[in-house]
Formats: sequence, C-alpha cells, structure tokens
Amino acid sequence: LPTIELKKLCGILGYECRVKGNVYYVNATDSKEEYEQVVESNTGNSWTFDYGEKEGWSPQNGSLSTESGYLVMTPSTGDSAVIHAVSFDASEYTHLIVGVKNAEATKNWTAQLFFKTKYATSYAADRKINGRYNTEGKNLGDTVECIIPLYSCEGYRDTITGLRLDQHMTKDVVHFDYIKL
Repeated sequence: LPTIELKKLCGILGYECRVKGNVYYVNATDSKEEYEQVVESNTGNSWTFDYGEKEGWSPQNGSLSTESGYLVMTPSTGDSAVIHAVSFDASEYTHLIVGVKNAEATKNWTAQLFFKTKYATSYAADRKINGRYNTEGKNLGDTVECIIPLYSCEGYRDTITGLRLDQHMTKDVVHFDYIKL
C-alpha cells in the first residue's frame, strides 16, 4: 500500500491538522473552539495514552504495554517503576497528577515520584516525593488520582531531566490513565 503523510491526507479529506512538537492534532470535531482547547491544553509534559502509544515512558523491573487508553505496567518485582526523560525548569510545575484505574489494591498503594536534575543525575531518596491515591467514593474501574506536591521536596529545583514513578511495594498490575504536570 502507498504511504501518505498525515498532514497531506488530512488536507485531502478536509480535516485541519496541526503539529505541535511530536504530536499531530487532527480536528475531527464540529467545534473549532473545542479543537483549539485540546491543542492548547497539551503542554508537552502531559501523557494520556489515548492513542495506544507509550509516549516515551519505559519500564523498570517489569514490562509496559498499552490497552484501551491505558499505559499498563506489569511488575516483575515489588520495586517496579515507569521512567521518562524530560527537560523543564522546576519552577514551571508545582504538582504531578497521576490517574490510575481503581483496582482492589489501589487504596494500599503508595505512589513515589523520584526525579533527576541537571546537577543531580541519578534517582535518589533525597529527590523522592510520596503520594496516596484518593479512592474514597470511587468504584472499581474508575480513575483515581494521586496529586504529588513537587514543591514539598527541597531538591526540586533547577532543570528537571527525569521522572521515575514507582508504585511502591506492589506486584499488582497498574493501569495508568494519565500522568500530568
């Protein structure tokens, strides 16, 4: 089959297409306002896994796949994590929001965010922030959030170069719905 570049295909079909970084936005809505809102809300440090992609995340001590809009972490040990290289100034973001599919064990999970900086180039305990998922009033299968206050760690400064998100001490499969700065 012939290959057609996405922007050209969109033009042939009459759809607006915009490229922002390495993300293609195709306007398949009737609302120009809705389309603009979606394009502008993606800061580049927000991952939703809606298109079956891992979006740059890689596994540590486990395997990653995508399934129905989720990034799925299957741990091989109780110390598994997902890792992503980033580059942003710490002053740009105050919180990390992690949404996962609520499972029986979610209420017992501790989310741990480790980060690297331009000057501290490895993940370490002095650059770790803990959080808990709010499962109150949520049903199994609902998305539950953990909001991690980045400013609560003294080492959160300078240029942030890496994120490592651990589901501390669990061998349960984790379905990430989104990870947003």
